Amino acid sequence: MEEVKSAKSLLEVREQQLKSVDNEGLRSLGKYWGMDVFTWSNPFSGVLANMIHSFPFPVLWVGNHADIAKTLLADEDVCYNIDGLIMTDASIFSLPDVVLSNVKNCASSNNLSETIELLNAFKSNQKILLFTSSGEEGTMRRKEFETYLNNIRSLH
Repeated sequence: MEEVKSAKSLLEVREQQLKSVDNEGLRSLGKYWGMDVFTWSNPFSGVLANMIHSFPFPVLWVGNHADIAKTLLADEDVCYNIDGLIMTDASIFSLPDVVLSNVKNCASSNNLSETIELLNAFKSNQKILLFTSSGEEGTMRRKEFETYLNNIRSLH
């Protein structure tokens, strides 16, 4: 009887882990302003860099300072795949010169509404829009962004 309870709890734990991965993993949201849109909560910088390298179009990356800095400092060549950066949690855009000299469009904001305004200036066809978020509020920020996109789509 004890083995059955143990096996059942292992299955429950595994199911929770799979749900967590689904909530945090890379998600494709289709097209927005002619761009392919992806969101990702709590990405690993090495995997994130590889994903950016694999995209067929330049990337407009919207994310928090920690994700952007960690990924670009770990793999500076990622800069060549990025057309623009919007940092969502900083009023000042601060990254090393090597990054700033290789990415042509950089901006920062303190909240989602400012970020959306900046997106309007950066949008263009044949680009990837990648939204990443990390930390305690990472999943919540991703859901807010996805809700905004869904609301915009329903208006058009």
